[in-house]
Amino acid sequence: MLAAACRTTPAPALPPRIVLPTNAERVHAWREDLAFFARELPRHHARPFGVLPEERFRAAVLDLDRRIPELDDAAVVIELARLAASIGDGHTGFSLHSPRLGFRVHPLWLMSFSDGIFVKGAIAPNLEGLNCRVVRIGALSVDEACARVAPLIHRDNAMQLLAQEGACLTRGEPDLPVTETSIDHFAGRDPVLEAALTLPLESHR
Repeated sequence: MLAAACRTTPAPALPPRIVLPTNAERVHAWREDLAFFARELPRHHARPFGVLPEERFRAAVLDLDRRIPELDDAAVVIELARLAASIGDGHTGFSLHSPRLGFRVHPLWLMSFSDGIFVKGAIAPNLEGLNCRVVRIGALSVDEACARVAPLIHRDNAMQLLAQEGACLTRGEPDLPVTETSIDHFAGRDPVLEAALTLPLESHR
């Protein structure tokens, strides 16, 4: 009965053609989102400015609002994450890991330990990297790369930072193929980071 029903159910219609907004519409929409965040945060957070003074938060909001026309969507997302993390609350943040954001997730699972960042998960053809220590990420040392993603990570303490920084280092821009990585937004638009699959690794077996 179920099989017969499945055979006779018509295929769903294709979605309508996506109409991309104009740049003016895109900028307006991002500014509305930013204004909503800045307005609603104090209304819903018990202590929104316990770490960051409200004046500095408001100044950062105004600065981002001014720069939105100069930024692409990926860069706006990064700056929203930076703004949310500046509150200094591990429960108030902008996750960069949602598939809806479109960031590429590169096939390495990196974990931070007291003696460095290690590859603790991989898929073929990168299995030889398992249990190796990452020593550089493109032009940056691991310490430099971590220092640049740290302002994007919402946390209450150092352990929450360590738990999340490896995942941030494997995120790339939406328009890059999955075999490449570029976190130039994360790294302040410094030189594009080299392919995640060719990260120099130091054997640590």
